[in-house]
Amino acid sequence: MITVLVQLAVILGAVYAGRAAARLLRQPEVIGEICAGLLLGYVVMRIAGTGFFSDGLIEVVRAVGKAGLALFLVGMAVELRRGLAGIRLGELGKVAAGSLALPLAGGVALALWLIGTGRPELAGTGGPVLVGTGGSEPALVAMIAISLAVTAVPVLARIMAARGLAGDTAGTLALGSAVLIDAVAWLLLSVLIGLSAAGLGGVLLSVTVSCGGLAVALGVRRLLERGRAGALWAARPRAAAVLTGLIAVGAMEAAGRWGLTEFLGPLLVGLAVPSDHATRPHAGDRPAAADDAPVRGRPADRIGALGLRLVPAFFVVTGVGLFAGPDAANVGWDVIVVTTVVAMIGKIGGGYLGAVGAGHSRRTGLRVGVLMNARGLTEIVFLQAGYAAGLLPPALYLAFLVMAVVTTAATGPLLSLVERIPAAHPMTSKGAGRP
Repeated sequence: MITVLVQLAVILGAVYAGRAAARLLRQPEVIGEICAGLLLGYVVMRIAGTGFFSDGLIEVVRAVGKAGLALFLVGMAVELRRGLAGIRLGELGKVAAGSLALPLAGGVALALWLIGTGRPELAGTGGPVLVGTGGSEPALVAMIAISLAVTAVPVLARIMAARGLAGDTAGTLALGSAVLIDAVAWLLLSVLIGLSAAGLGGVLLSVTVSCGGLAVALGVRRLLERGRAGALWAARPRAAAVLTGLIAVGAMEAAGRWGLTEFLGPLLVGLAVPSDHATRPHAGDRPAAADDAPVRGRPADRIGALGLRLVPAFFVVTGVGLFAGPDAANVGWDVIVVTTVVAMIGKIGGGYLGAVGAGHSRRTGLRVGVLMNARGLTEIVFLQAGYAAGLLPPALYLAFLVMAVVTTAATGPLLSLVERIPAAHPMTSKGAGRP
């Protein structure tokens, strides 16, 4: 019993230390927690070996972490829906196209370079075979390309709120484009996992379950936005949050048992959560002075916040498993640096080209690109899905995790640097008439 308590204290201590370090560096706390979890896994495996953590404790921590992932995905789905509200597809289409096309192209080039190195820990040998290709390399190329396109909508929304960018042209373009791109990326990942796991039959199953689940989710949301169900949802936010969280965890397990990506279940549950405007108490249930004050998705916000607190537990377990073998530790700094540089060029350059192509100034284009470069926990969860499906070998998984942390941490400083460029600077001469 004492041994288990010591092990648990080590885990909690590492997580809290990571959170404090992130606050000190003015970064999202969850990034510090995840880094601490992975670092703990590395230190434990290199110093104490695989026997440090008991199997029972690892299983408990893994269960807590998976629950956190499920809750986070519910919150992320709600954030995606909020970002779609009032979206202007014409203008955002150009920005999204640039922010999607260039990272995809960069990802293909990066994957081909990695395969060309001839290093088996980087080339994806032994991974799932993409149907109709006869080899595992195409699956690796597709996974890397899609991964570089992801932007963290929840993190981006919080960066905008912290900097007062609500209603700002660059912020609106970046957030709306990120919503579109992430929706496409998750769809492509689902298809890729289906093709790799069970061929065309797997894709058919994935599409069938997704369409059926989407219909059920929309039906449930419609029910919860009307009459007594909606009033009960608004009046009992804690109970609603608990019930939704339990359903999300169950949906995650069900999706995994059906051979689908586990993350599909919680995403569909998030789509069933009532819209913000529908979660307001009726006038008779609250003070008259608050008649028009919306209650912003209380259950979903509670779920997402709890998920962020639980997710680091999952990455402690991931770190232990990741560094148990030699491949991840042998990734090489050259791979990490090249991956990070390609990822930053793809997102910043793609956002810039898309915004300028839509008629905005070069300065606005740079701001859009920098904001789109924030990958955050969404990217890390996306990578985890590919890693769990065998689409990313351990060494590349680690390299991409470092990339996700670095690009997210760089968003604030880079944005401050771009914002120091005077409005009358020559860089803004093209399209200077637009903000």
